[in-house]
Amino acid sequence: MKKYKLALVSILCLFIFGCINYEETVELNKDSSGKITMHYSIPQQLFAMMQMGGQDSGEKKEEMPFKFKESEIRSDLAAPGVTVEKVEQKQEGDQQHFYVTLSFKKITDLNQTKSFAKMPFTWKEEGKNIVFQQVIVGEKKENGSNPMGDQMASAMMGNAKFTFRVTLPSKALPAPDTNGTIQQDGKTVVWEYPILEASKGQTMTAKFQAGGFSLPFSPIMLGAVAAGLLISVIALVVIIKLAKKM
Repeated sequence: MKKYKLALVSILCLFIFGCINYEETVELNKDSSGKITMHYSIPQQLFAMMQMGGQDSGEKKEEMPFKFKESEIRSDLAAPGVTVEKVEQKQEGDQQHFYVTLSFKKITDLNQTKSFAKMPFTWKEEGKNIVFQQVIVGEKKENGSNPMGDQMASAMMGNAKFTFRVTLPSKALPAPDTNGTIQQDGKTVVWEYPILEASKGQTMTAKFQAGGFSLPFSPIMLGAVAAGLLISVIALVVIIKLAKKM
């Protein structure tokens, strides 16, 4: 009976996980400190069912990938260098939304939390550049690929997806150094995956110049602009002197 109940709990966890939309926004400073906002949502009816059946029966529970109680959310994000600024919960339409804002002294401090144990970050110096990475650790499958199973899982999960967004201290270097979609500002990079693809494991990489500053023009262009300004000033001085003589 216990095995049967645990199997049911595991199926419920998979179903809940498959119904979650997750959006993560990271804002990075040049010293790897910054802020992160986590936003995830599940159908309101499912959330209500979980609230009704949320009492602990004393049996071993399957660990949920996302938490829905503020105390559990804060507990999973507890680590040195990490501060949970705000936890909010809102009902919008037929979805229950959760917004979690936290700050960190170093992006790698988040790896010490339970929430990011399977989505760790790296910050690595390579010469004059910095490489930022976040890895989604994929689920291990003993029997290899299962196209039919993937198709059924994809149909069950619908349009649920994971979206990751990072704003870097300076402009991202183009592909292959950065494998996400670079936005118009040049510093924001976005990755988006259907849940099934995310669960198989992904590596998100963005490379940028160290120092948090990037020149909008090349040195040659800057020299040309400076020379043009100098010539303009000289011409203006000559015109003023000629005007005085007249």
